[in-house]
Amino acid sequence: MLITSAVPHEGKSTAAQKLAAALSKRGCSVLVIDADLRDSELLGSGDGLTEYLLGEKGLRNVIHPAGLFFV
Repeated sequence: MLITSAVPHEGKSTAAQKLAAALSKRGCSVLVIDADLRDSELLGSGDGLTEYLLGEKGLRNVIHPAGLFFV
């Protein structure tokens, strides 16, 4: 699934986070990829898609747990 728009600040990151949380709560495994290489909203800083694409980091090193836990 791709969430996109032509302009910034339309709630794409929020929509992606809420959708991921809802799917996770239903028992689905979810991987959210923040592909905004200029201004990452989800990851902030750290190793991510760019480092993986450049071959600097392996896949296991660029996947960061979100820490979402549901009761």
